[in-house]
Amino acid sequence: MMESSVAIGVLAAALLTSTARAADVSADPQAALLAASCNACHGPNGASVAGIPALNGRNADELATALLDYKYGRRTGTVMNRHARGYSDDELRAMAREFARAQPAAAGQR
Repeated sequence: MMESSVAIGVLAAALLTSTARAADVSADPQAALLAASCNACHGPNGASVAGIPALNGRNADELATALLDYKYGRRTGTVMNRHARGYSDDELRAMAREFARAQPAAAGQR
């Protein structure tokens, strides 16, 4: 029982620490938390180095337009149209602004 309590405490501390770091560098902590859900595919802070497009440093209006186009079926994708429908228009715009604030992608990352 004691081991599981310690494990839960360690996991909670790690989550709070990573959440606090995201909030510290963001003008909008809620947007930082929403944008963090993109990390699995687009990399930490949108800095993808694989075949998935990097989002960091991109133009906020262009990202917001792309996200809204995915949401409303004006743009096709493998999973982005399904992900985008899970957010409000305002949340998608906030996430776009968050990625725009992140360090720009290096050449060849996009």
